[in-house]
Amino acid sequence: MSPPPRALAIRLLLAALVCAALAGCAPDRIQPGHLRLLLMDIGEADCMLIQTHDANWLVDSGETTSAPAIRRRLRERGVRSLDMAVLTHPHSDHIGGIREIGRGVPVRQILDSGFPLGSGVQRRLTDWIRREGIPYRRARAGQVVQLGSEVTIEVLWPPDQYMRGTESDANNNSVVLRIRHGTVRILIAGDLQSDGEARLLASGADLTAHVLKVAHQGSSDSTSEEFLRRVRPSLALIAAGRHNSYGHPSPETLERLERAGAEVFRTDRDGDLSLESDGAGVSLSP
Repeated sequence: MSPPPRALAIRLLLAALVCAALAGCAPDRIQPGHLRLLLMDIGEADCMLIQTHDANWLVDSGETTSAPAIRRRLRERGVRSLDMAVLTHPHSDHIGGIREIGRGVPVRQILDSGFPLGSGVQRRLTDWIRREGIPYRRARAGQVVQLGSEVTIEVLWPPDQYMRGTESDANNNSVVLRIRHGTVRILIAGDLQSDGEARLLASGADLTAHVLKVAHQGSSDSTSEEFLRRVRPSLALIAAGRHNSYGHPSPETLERLERAGAEVFRTDRDGDLSLESDGAGVSLSP
């Protein structure tokens, strides 16, 4: 059933989240039945922490140079190990930090697109996974994974047979996740570009979500009007670096999000973005 995004209550600046955002403050406990998401401000790179009271997932890991800042945030939130690291695609701004992060915060399992880019950073990652003996799964559309005892995560993309011949095959075979928590839906779109979006739309997957983690730093080649009509987000989160040379997020994408009625929050402007769901609604603390 499609969620009514306009009816979703978005309560901003939760006082309960402020303590956890301050360095040196004791980590804020997550209540049973709640879900917390932290989109980190780490420049022109991606990293998101997803937590319940009994599980911790990391989606992407920034550049190698991002690892100290990510480890600090994990420490501040009491994360001693990661149940899963999802690496949406093999570009360095998404997979570069995981080896350094894993040295201080053990990673119990890795899920990634498996797309064979063949870069040095991907080869080093593969060697590290084998050397450490970390269980590895290739993501495929149709998989369903549990996050702790209360959250279900659907893998919507990539397909069994990789897309080939696109502007960026690595981006267009990104892992796309849809989180189900009670009646709340959250869509994480990796770096999917227009070719991948079109194929995903044609697949008939249910994309409706209250919250959209916008693909590809909000670049103009993602987040089409048709895609937004299918997702119908009330809230859009964008990870982008301050004064980045790419012009992310693009004015065209921001205009499309505005026309779709989504309220936009950006790491380049708002810093770390902390979202919490109780299964019936979400709240955001920029």
